[in-house]
Amino acid sequence: MDKKIIAVISAVLFFVFMTGAKAYALGSEQKQELMEYFRSYYKNVYGESISDKDLDDKVQQSINEIETAIANGTYTSTTTSTETHVDYNYDKDKYITYVNSVDEFFEEVCYQLKDHRTVEYYDTDVELLYNNADYIFDGIENYYYKTNPMISSDYLIRFCDNSSTNCSWEERNIPGEKKYRIGITFKYAYTQEEIEEHSNKMIELSQSLKRENDLESIKAVHDYLTDEFEWKDNVEDSIAGFKYSGATCSGYSMAAFELLYNMGINARIVEGNVTVDGQEYYNTWNIVELDGKWYNIDVSWDDNGEYGTRYDWFLKSNAEFERHSYREERSDIRNMISKESYFVPEELLNSNIQVPENSTTEQVDYKDDKHNNITPGQLVRRFWYLAIYPIFGIAALIRRLIIRTKKDNDNIYKHYKDDLSAEIAAYYKSKDRSYYN
Repeated sequence: MDKKIIAVISAVLFFVFMTGAKAYALGSEQKQELMEYFRSYYKNVYGESISDKDLDDKVQQSINEIETAIANGTYTSTTTSTETHVDYNYDKDKYITYVNSVDEFFEEVCYQLKDHRTVEYYDTDVELLYNNADYIFDGIENYYYKTNPMISSDYLIRFCDNSSTNCSWEERNIPGEKKYRIGITFKYAYTQEEIEEHSNKMIELSQSLKRENDLESIKAVHDYLTDEFEWKDNVEDSIAGFKYSGATCSGYSMAAFELLYNMGINARIVEGNVTVDGQEYYNTWNIVELDGKWYNIDVSWDDNGEYGTRYDWFLKSNAEFERHSYREERSDIRNMISKESYFVPEELLNSNIQVPENSTTEQVDYKDDKHNNITPGQLVRRFWYLAIYPIFGIAALIRRLIIRTKKDNDNIYKHYKDDLSAEIAAYYKSKDRSYYN
């Protein structure tokens, strides 16, 4: 390509991106006002338990989130849209649940997630739950509801924005009432309808993959995901994973759990670490029950990309699950695992299990959909000769700049501030006992 053309394209790209960044940034007065809002909110939620540094970090994280949302055009005001995917407001209705034990508390949180309630208050006399955020968050992220695994918080929490999960507590001295009130707040990444639609598709897909016995069914799920998925940074859940035909370890393990459970096979999502070049990194994988024993399975690590599927981490004991380690607090799960890896016949490993051709499930068509949902960055990486696409991106950005005026930007700021004000007001209202009694 002519050097002058390259220079012109580069100059236009630089101008558009610099102009866009300036147009979408918060003004200094707007930023300062929102910082004061957040500072007031966090100080009242966390009280004396939060240090000045942690408070400053939380405020800055919230400001960064707003600026990113405005820059990307992804912020949706809860006061102006009926298609809200991210809800910054508390629920209009108050939910108060009485719990008498730690297990009962975590079970009720599972139902809060299942019913898609943003905020719920739990009245209890269990002192362990009071002013103990680390214990509560760790419990929510790892709680497995044995009688109904699909509403387990260790699964459903992955459809939330974990950075915005909050808890609050209040010590109460009201005769006849529980001593403590614990508040749990979630921000959901998807609507309840989207999660239910995804769940229904998983049921259909699991039946298409189900085989004559559990071993072949587990392999079918393993092979399907290694074939249809690829590693994609920042894709953390199974809904986005199936949309974009790839995910991180969390998305892989969620998808495997969904499919296996809907086949009637016991499975769980577990968290731990993996060691790569002497460094430990966070990782999630699955454990699955087969013939009365539990085994480790890491689908994402068995996805060898263009080199095909491997079975290095398929139905393994802890001893043969090299480089994987359970966290100390998850020793109960580690101790469940069989002492020996499951013997899988070589002829089964070499077989290629396909999805039935006559399946009518829309979810089974993800292989076709992956080409429709591929990102521009992947197109450039895979087909460098299609690099002309940035030119169309320039046109789209310029159009966006024309449509998005400074007035629009100020309106986004105003709606965000209104939403935050409503959330703060709801918090102060929750502190007023007369509101509940």
